[in-house]
Amino acid sequence: MKLTDISVQRPITITMLYIGIIVVAIVSYVKIPLDLFPDIEFPVAVVFTEYPNVGPKEIESTVTRPLEEALSSVNNIDTITSTSKEGLSMIVAKFTWGTDMGLAVSDMRERIDIRKRFLPDDVKNPVVLKFDISMMPVVMLSVTGPKDLAYVKKYAEDNLKNLFEQTDGVAAAYVSGGQSYEVKVELIKNRIDAYKLTIDQIIQLLAAENLNIAGGDVKTPYMKYTLRTQGEFKSLDDIRNVVVTVKNGTPIYVRDIARVYLAPADVKEIVRLNGENGVILRVQKQSDKNTVIVARNILKKAEEVRKTLPKGMDIQPFFNAAEFIELSISNMIKNAVEGALIAILVVLVILRNMRAALIMGLSIPVSIITSFVLMYFFDLSLNMMSMGGLAIGVGMLIDNSIVVLENIFRYREKGARPNEASKLGADEMGMAITASTLTNLVVFVPFLFSQGLAVQLFKDMALTITFSMLSSLVVALSLVPMLAAKFIPRIEHTYTGKLSFLQPLFDRSEQYFIRLERFYGKVINWALDHRRRVIRYVAISFVIGLIMIPIAGMEFMPEYDDAQLTIVAKLPVGTNLETTESVMKMIEKRALDVLKKEEYVVVSVRAGYGEGLTAAIGETTDYTGKIEMRLVQPSKRKRSKNEIRQALREAFKGIPGVTFNFSLQGNAGGRILGMGGATISIEVYGYDFEKSSQYVEDIRNAIENIPGLKDIDVSRE
Repeated sequence: MKLTDISVQRPITITMLYIGIIVVAIVSYVKIPLDLFPDIEFPVAVVFTEYPNVGPKEIESTVTRPLEEALSSVNNIDTITSTSKEGLSMIVAKFTWGTDMGLAVSDMRERIDIRKRFLPDDVKNPVVLKFDISMMPVVMLSVTGPKDLAYVKKYAEDNLKNLFEQTDGVAAAYVSGGQSYEVKVELIKNRIDAYKLTIDQIIQLLAAENLNIAGGDVKTPYMKYTLRTQGEFKSLDDIRNVVVTVKNGTPIYVRDIARVYLAPADVKEIVRLNGENGVILRVQKQSDKNTVIVARNILKKAEEVRKTLPKGMDIQPFFNAAEFIELSISNMIKNAVEGALIAILVVLVILRNMRAALIMGLSIPVSIITSFVLMYFFDLSLNMMSMGGLAIGVGMLIDNSIVVLENIFRYREKGARPNEASKLGADEMGMAITASTLTNLVVFVPFLFSQGLAVQLFKDMALTITFSMLSSLVVALSLVPMLAAKFIPRIEHTYTGKLSFLQPLFDRSEQYFIRLERFYGKVINWALDHRRRVIRYVAISFVIGLIMIPIAGMEFMPEYDDAQLTIVAKLPVGTNLETTESVMKMIEKRALDVLKKEEYVVVSVRAGYGEGLTAAIGETTDYTGKIEMRLVQPSKRKRSKNEIRQALREAFKGIPGVTFNFSLQGNAGGRILGMGGATISIEVYGYDFEKSSQYVEDIRNAIENIPGLKDIDVSRE
């Protein structure tokens, strides 16, 4: 082959070419984003609509259903599901895979704009969002302090939120939990009755007064002045001095019919961290930024902020997506390196030549490094899937080089000169290893014509395996023959001097190889003499393998110890937030008693609906609490996550009126993908709540005795 001939005849050119490739690969590696999973575009869009202080049934009839009808005619919609809860409507539109979500979201906004004029007056503008993994927080920080919750929340909103949003790579930061202050206008009933005023009149009047109105502009021969009327309230006295009516020529002020004062607002979400009240700061990254680098920037900023906090306040990270990413990637690299070293050792034992083993050892990293160039130009990231593809490919990368090098050795042992043996050995095997490589790669062709989540996840793995295999083919036909010709001047069968310690190993391995060769010859002869029996044995083995598949079980994502533990506690529907808080404090105390101090970093407790986006996607309500535990890494504790979970299950037994769900665990990967939740979920749809409740109870009674089922939970959320 011409490639082999050029490589052997022009070693300096090939060497400089590979040095150039390595330099470009290093630059590409630095620029390749590092993430846990590939960049996945889910065909999902969500519509959030707030309707304050309105019950779920009214929201369903006046907001959710009209918007569902408007969205039903959008192209490529697969399913529409909705959730109506107090003060909020959430509609999830799932599209078919391959849909252009930019156009789909634009179409949804147009149809909602047409329909929203028919919604009730107090309904806030619907918000349409395209689901993106970057919407999930990369870092969550706890902010605690000795002062009241209102002060802690205001400090976090006024100071910390802006500081973190200015950090490179951060898209937004949100504060949840804590308590806010609000201005209360407490009407005195007998006075508003005496002045014949209604509550609606007063509300409309205050709303109309609390406005800044543009007043046009005034021009002079040399200047132009923009005018505006400032009417927004700046103090409590501004509200007290609003005139609500005039009686007998005397103005009646708000202060005459109401008490105006500043007071804590109703708490909508409870947040506790390691036994203390606090708030949570959720930080999201920009969609095109490196998760690990952004997380490092956030943690660095947190260290800087900690030094400037008021006395007694503290800020601590309790969820860091990058931590799990770095751990997964480092483990993947470690496994790949170990596999490469084992492959080199096997080559050394088989070929019994140190320089040949070193050539094999060089071909593996060169093939992988070359793959980084292709990954960069194909806009792939270094993630668990792409690194998994490289790790899987490590064993195959060396195959082509071994075949070529072994054939070169065969010609050398026949007496051929180094250059001639390299050319003949590589040329003879060129078509064979090319056909073998293409045969391995052709299995990935169906990925080009498929759609779905699995394809988006494993596409990076397929591409990295393809890149590394093609790189290994080029290396086997160019670099390996050149190195074999220039760096193996002779074939040594006996080692003396410094390498004499290897001779006993090679002598013993030679004996084993001779025995293996004889045994293999006997097996082949027996198989050729008993062909039907061999076919029967293979068929039986195949059938047994098929039978074992359901026994072995199948999982989309395996559960592993990711140092994150989540427990959901549910009280009877209708329980107020104050009662839920007291129960969650008791549960928190039991959890802290079970956990040893060296086993956890942060234990957070949350309850309540929350506000805004948190209310829409949160799993907590006024009667549902959630305990999230960030444990230390498995290597630094004696008990596994499952053992700690079982101990907590025992500790929580006997708490009256509370049902616990330990199965909503997920893992770090699932949380980042937004796929946390129960392993099995049964959904019942219908318009008759009474009948649907009865059907759900029947289903529960039918399945509750199935072995292996735990934490059966019935919910309308």
